[in-house]
Amino acid sequence: NFSAVGMLLADARLDAARTYLADFDAAALANADAMYAALEAGSRESLGREFGVLDVTFERQVELRYKGQAHSLKVAVPSGAGVTDVHQRFNDEYRVRYGHANPRQALELVALHSVAILPIRRPDLAGLAGPVRPDPRPPRMRPVYWLESGGVVDTAVYDREALPAGFAAHGPAIIEEYGSSTLVGPRDRFAIGALKEIRIDCSHH
Repeated sequence: NFSAVGMLLADARLDAARTYLADFDAAALANADAMYAALEAGSRESLGREFGVLDVTFERQVELRYKGQAHSLKVAVPSGAGVTDVHQRFNDEYRVRYGHANPRQALELVALHSVAILPIRRPDLAGLAGPVRPDPRPPRMRPVYWLESGGVVDTAVYDREALPAGFAAHGPAIIEEYGSSTLVGPRDRFAIGALKEIRIDCSHH
């Protein structure tokens, strides 16, 4: 379910890459600019065949490594960035990843990465919640063993489809629906959100 909703909400994205082995300097960065332009033109054409008229934005990333090392890292290349700025970004990312960096060490280019992003029209999420079929009956009660309570506790059992947005209650509770059940612990509270999502507050432990 999350994958399907994610596809509906996510922008279209196309990743393209090109290997480029070279010492990282101003000349290499200038050559990379022309290579990025070619990658972006190809991505724009591919997206155009599928989506028609486009308002595409591009993000550029460069894959670098310290000269003589085998492992590389990708860092963003903002528009107009120079060698010094990109080198600093690499050092910062390397320090975050490995706990140290070597700013004096020369860098090597490994590959260029271009990310094309196309904003899409998103569906109205409120319509995904579906109709509510309120049930006027109180919840059923069922004896349930809760480890945190150290024994059996009478537990309210709710039908999720019957719970309207804004409904709130405290645990212990079981919320049943087709295919799954949600447990709300004895010291937790829950509420039904605008999209019929279950929000569980565990802050009372």
